[in-house]
Amino acid sequence: MGTPSHTSVSHVTRNVLVWALCSLCSANVLAQGLNLDPGNTPRAGDGLHALELAQQLSSQATALHNDRGSTAEKRRNRAKASLRMVAAELLRSGENAGASGSSAVLYGLTLASNIRAFDDLIDNRLGSVDAAILELVAASEPGSGAFDSVASTPEQLDQALARALAPLASATLDESVKHGGWWLERSERSNEESKDSDPVATVNQWLATGQIDPDTASSLRSFAQQGEAVSRIPAAFAQWQHAWRNISELIIARENARTRFGNNTADHLVSIASACAQTLADPDADQGAFLHAQHQLGISAWSVRTWQLLEASLSNASNRTMRDPLRSMIEYRIPDAGTPVRAGQTILSDEVRDAVDAMVTLLSSPMHLPDEDRLVRQLKPARRYFAKELNTSTDQLARFLPDVLTGKVTLADPGLLSAMQTQRDMIGAMRLLIAASDTLCGTIGDPGTGMRSVAPLWSRAADQALKLSQDLDNREGAEEAQKKFRQLLLDLSRFGLLPGEDGLSQASKSIDSTWAKLTNNRHAELGNTIPVSRQEWITKLGREGAEPEALRLDALTETMDILVSAVRVADVTGWKQNSNVTANSRELWVQHWAGWELTNTALGMLLDDLEPDLHQLVTLAIDSDPYDALDKAKEIRQNHAVVLLAGELDAAASLHIGRSAPDINPADLNRLPDQLLPMIEISFGVPADNAWLIGSRPDIASACRYAEEYANRSSRDATAEQFRSYAAQRAFVALEAVRANRRPEG
Repeated sequence: MGTPSHTSVSHVTRNVLVWALCSLCSANVLAQGLNLDPGNTPRAGDGLHALELAQQLSSQATALHNDRGSTAEKRRNRAKASLRMVAAELLRSGENAGASGSSAVLYGLTLASNIRAFDDLIDNRLGSVDAAILELVAASEPGSGAFDSVASTPEQLDQALARALAPLASATLDESVKHGGWWLERSERSNEESKDSDPVATVNQWLATGQIDPDTASSLRSFAQQGEAVSRIPAAFAQWQHAWRNISELIIARENARTRFGNNTADHLVSIASACAQTLADPDADQGAFLHAQHQLGISAWSVRTWQLLEASLSNASNRTMRDPLRSMIEYRIPDAGTPVRAGQTILSDEVRDAVDAMVTLLSSPMHLPDEDRLVRQLKPARRYFAKELNTSTDQLARFLPDVLTGKVTLADPGLLSAMQTQRDMIGAMRLLIAASDTLCGTIGDPGTGMRSVAPLWSRAADQALKLSQDLDNREGAEEAQKKFRQLLLDLSRFGLLPGEDGLSQASKSIDSTWAKLTNNRHAELGNTIPVSRQEWITKLGREGAEPEALRLDALTETMDILVSAVRVADVTGWKQNSNVTANSRELWVQHWAGWELTNTALGMLLDDLEPDLHQLVTLAIDSDPYDALDKAKEIRQNHAVVLLAGELDAAASLHIGRSAPDINPADLNRLPDQLLPMIEISFGVPADNAWLIGSRPDIASACRYAEEYANRSSRDATAEQFRSYAAQRAFVALEAVRANRRPEG
């Protein structure tokens, strides 16, 4: 596809409304992640910082509207005023909605903190913004009908903001980066799908060489031309690209479907692709037809991907028994309103697809587990045992799929839940074997290749693992043997190298390091305690006295895990550092993600609150009963979760920034100021189902919003404490979800 030609304001507006609005309306609704005690929830209107900031933005917007100048200056001022009015409306309406308005307040804070970067963009200091784009930005002002006040769901809020920001975002991006939107989780399933050849390129080649029948080819070419019209608006173009990929996947799957299921299934896929392409390319299609076509296309493409993944994951016997249910899934058509449902008919509702996705993730995971050559010799017998058990649990779980596809069995079914948990346990055991093997051979985080041999330090632990593994398959005492073996694997995976141990070792000689400040100058003692405790535990493995040493290492691990996050946030923000260092402090990497907005000032105040508790934790971990240290660590995670969440997310976000932001080339990162990166995220509209932290966004929004209110409170009164406590509770929920995802056992 060549470079798109210039399109008129009316044409762009039409395509934004169709592609960015209609398509986004069909997204699933995010569930709120936490039900808190209503008595602890801040009252609507108590957030004075949000309301004062909204008033400032409104006053600035009024001044810009009243400013006299040339026609071009007035146009730019209208666009600047519009963005300020959007931010003010988000802050005001979100605050007046109470805790449920946190997503709106967060977006308002993001726009407000970056407003000068928006001004520079509008003034052509960062790129070329033409008059048509400025008119679109000005049209998003609240009250114009283009932007509604706080919506009832996060998706509707995303949709409204995409409409407001997409025109400006299009001025900052080259054609090469107009795809993606919101950082995506790199799951095993998405990694597997990314290995496939590009379906769009394949279909384009088939069109060029006449390998597609004329009627279908005509529909596909019309749809391809539609991409030219919407390519200037990232939100619209991203949606169009997603639909084009779905269409291409259906076309490509036709021959495999013909072989597996027969001509009817293959013809069905081509028919769906052609009909949906024709409807989506029709400028006169009404909104209902557009949404129906997009929904049908999405479900059909999902069905094809699910079928292909199951084909690759399951045994031939399992695939044969599921032939008819899979065919019904692929041939599914969304029923018209009022159409009766036949008994046993496949019904691909959101609930059914969620259940199937959960099952497919578990069923396909064994494909991504390394073979036993990845393990040290002492763990290979256990790997064979768990591989056999995993094959059994996979077959047992697969038997539920036909009933799940028809809705006969749901995720609430005890039998299905039990089968899923068994599969999850087996997968977790296999992953723990890998992590434990890395510890035993001393290559944590650097598995390398070739022979895997045990490091001298860990020889006793390896022998103990081999001894325990010999009892795994014994009928008598097998359950107890599995419990002991799993615990040893878990301990090995956690105690090989504690979080931050390398950094602590490097900082141990400095009396002015962040480690020194946060440990009350006991960082060197802490660094010496860890290897001594580790050696004591290894020495006592298989003997009396090993459990207390493991408990000590547990306490040290929890302490270090908390310190790592606190040190990261303190170092980045320049907390309690001299003026030269503080001047060079930066924002957290997670500030580049549109789901987070919290100032360094607020983080600094929260670190001040955390510091005395950290001093106490370190003292307990070094000198006292491990149970006391573990209790203190739990208390800190609950009461100071915002700082710890900031550290966790900053570490993860740095990887996303290095890889994509979203899917942006390094050259673009150098060209665009950091402040504009969240705007690019928002401009792509509703995040994909596999977007990073998709389920935690409401909790994170509340944590940021109320932590900022706490920091801006003039006195430490009861309301300030309520803000701090509520922010910590919401952050704790998100923190636990993030920590669960990075555990070795998954």
